[in-house]
Amino acid sequence: MKKLVLLLSMLAPTLAIADGYVVGAGRWTCAEVVRIGDGGTDIEVGQLTGWVLGFWSAATFTADTAFIDIVENVGGRAILDATVDACRKAPTDAMLFQISQSMIRNTG
Repeated sequence: MKKLVLLLSMLAPTLAIADGYVVGAGRWTCAEVVRIGDGGTDIEVGQLTGWVLGFWSAATFTADTAFIDIVENVGGRAILDATVDACRKAPTDAMLFQISQSMIRNTG
């Protein structure tokens, strides 16, 4: 047990500075997001929608009430449409998670 605690304490600083890893559609480029938003397959649109709404939903758990109210009042469809529009204006190689993070940071 002491070896496990020592190992975890040695790894903790490394784990704390990790940037994270984005899974799924969040790694798609804006070029892909726009293509899918303009007429992707049902599966692609479902993946895009699920990822975007899940990302925004997760953000509400660490946000203030004003942000949560905005998300609730705007609704999922408007958030998805705004995300695709933001990708239209962004560099084609920008990633969906970057655009979503920026949108969330600037909401309020």
